[in-house]
Amino acid sequence: MTSLATPSEQISVKTQSTDHALQETAEAIDLLSQRATSLGQLVGRFKI
Repeated sequence: MTSLATPSEQISVKTQSTDHALQETAEAIDLLSQRATSLGQLVGRFKI
């Protein structure tokens, strides 16, 4: 992005960047949730 970009173009680039970051964050949270579920299932199999 150059200083010649219009404010609309600047907003568009920032919006796309933010959207991408949010998508990556949502994917990471989903993966962590899946791993937590798997871990809970593994721990649940242990007998004392």
